[in-house]
Amino acid sequence: MKYIKQVYEAFEQFLSTIVTNIPNIIVGVVILGIFVFLGAQLKRLFTRVVATKAKDELFVRFLGNFLRWVIIAIGIVILLNQMGLSKAASGMLAGAGVSAIVIGFAFKEIGENLLSGIYLALSRPYEIGDLIEVERMESIVKAIQIRSVYIRTFGGEDIHIPNSIIIKNPVTNLTRDGLRRWEFIVGLDYDDDIELALSKINEGLSQVEGIEQSDTLKPFTLIDDFGTSNINLKVLFWIDQDTLQHPLLEVINHAKLTVLRIVKDNDFYIPTDIVELKLYQNTQPFEVKLEGSEQPASD
Repeated sequence: MKYIKQVYEAFEQFLSTIVTNIPNIIVGVVILGIFVFLGAQLKRLFTRVVATKAKDELFVRFLGNFLRWVIIAIGIVILLNQMGLSKAASGMLAGAGVSAIVIGFAFKEIGENLLSGIYLALSRPYEIGDLIEVERMESIVKAIQIRSVYIRTFGGEDIHIPNSIIIKNPVTNLTRDGLRRWEFIVGLDYDDDIELALSKINEGLSQVEGIEQSDTLKPFTLIDDFGTSNINLKVLFWIDQDTLQHPLLEVINHAKLTVLRIVKDNDFYIPTDIVELKLYQNTQPFEVKLEGSEQPASD
C-alpha cells in the first residue's frame, strides 16, 4: 500500500504540474509545430540548392532529412523546457551526447566514410562520367554514394571504393580539362639516322586525326636514353578527350601504327636485345649454327 500511495502522489503531482503549465505547454506545442514546419521548408530549400552541385539524389535526400530532424529535435527540447521538464530536456541532450560518442566509436568507419562523402559531394573533385586514377586504377566514375564511390574499370569490373580512401589518397582526374598527354617508346639501331627518324615521326603524327596540332601542343619526339643495343626514342602527343570524335584507344593505336609504318618505309631498324652467354665451367666445345644454315658458325 505504501508504494501504491507513493506512485499515486507522484502521478497527482505530475498532473498538477501539467495543469499549471498548460499555457506553457500550448506555447511549446506551437513552437514545436513551427520548428516542424521550418524543418520541412529548410529540407526543401537545402535539397533544391545542393541538388545543383550534388547529383546523387540519395545523398541529397539523406542530408535533407538529417537537417530536418535536427531542427525538430531543437523544437522538442524547447517544448520540454516549456512544460517545466528542463531536467528531461537536459537528460535528452546529455543522452544524445553520450549516444553520439558510443555510436561514434562503434561505427567509426561508417561515420568517417559518411563525412568524407559529404565533403566529396560539396567539393566535387570529379563528376559522374569522369576518368580518374586512384589506388593505381584508371576507371570511370559511375556514382558518388553516401558511403563509397562507385567506379568501373576498362576491364568492366565494378568497384566500390570507401570515401575515406578517396579522401586520404591522391586522386588524379584525367578528364577535368579534357587534355591528356600520351607517350610510348620506340628503339632504333645506332646506325640509323636518328635526326631523320625524329623528323619523320613528328611529320607522320601531324597527320593523325585526333592528335592536337596547336603550337603549344604539337606532337614531338626526343631521345629518351641509350640502351645496350638501341637508341630509345620517346614519342609524345596530346589528345583532347572532350572534342575527340573517335575512340581514344583507336587514336593511340593509329599513332603507334603510323610510327611503325615510318620505321619500315625508311628502312630504320628496330634491333632485338643483345644477349651475351658466358660459360664459366670447363666444358666440351659445342657447335653453334646460324638460323637457316647447315654450316657451323665460324669463329
